[in-house]
Parts: sequence; structure tokens; C-alpha cells
Amino acid sequence: MGYETSHYIQMEQDTINKFKEDVKKHYLVISRINPKTRQELIDFANIDFCGDYGQVLYHIWEQFKEYQFMKATMFGNVEIKLNHIIELLNTENKIEDKGIKLLSGKILMKGGSKE
Repeated sequence: MGYETSHYIQMEQDTINKFKEDVKKHYLVISRINPKTRQELIDFANIDFCGDYGQVLYHIWEQFKEYQFMKATMFGNVEIKLNHIIELLNTENKIEDKGIKLLSGKILMKGGSKE
């Protein structure tokens, strides 16, 4: 092997190493999820985003944030809302127990009247 051949091989090896480094910088590992989900993600990227995994990740992240906001808005205060409903129901029951006072002063009770 001459100097030119070994120099050419070294340049080629440098190019390959540079390419590997560039790939490492932009590489996304999705191998630790189950194969079905992985294939769905790849198909989604290929069909809707022309294979651009970065855009898929961005899209999924935006959808996740929107879902979290909607979940917090709709279900975040469920306990508070339920307590309010229970309070309203209890208030209705108390009103029924008191009866209805007429202008004449009579109190109408459930099942009869009281003077």
C-alpha cells in the first residue's frame, strides 16, 4: 500500500467518524418501548410527518400539555365540586324541613300545616 492509498483510507475513516458523531447528536433511541408501540410511532412519523421524529415528538408533547390542561380544568376540582353539590343538596333538605311560610303567617309543612 502506498502513501496515497493509506491517506485516502484515513480520510475516508475520518469522514465516517464525523458522520457517526453527527448521527449521535441527532439520534433518538426508541428501542426500550414495546415493539407494537414503537412500530405505531414509526408509522405515525412516516405517514403524518414524512419520517421527521422531531416533529412527532413535538406534536406528542403539545398534545400531552393540552391534555393535562383539559384534565386539570375539568377534573382538577372534583372534590371541591362534589362538596359543593352535597352542600346544596343538604341546604335543599333543610329548606324542606322548615316548610313554607305564607303571608298569613301559616307555615305549610310536608304532609300538613302548622300554625
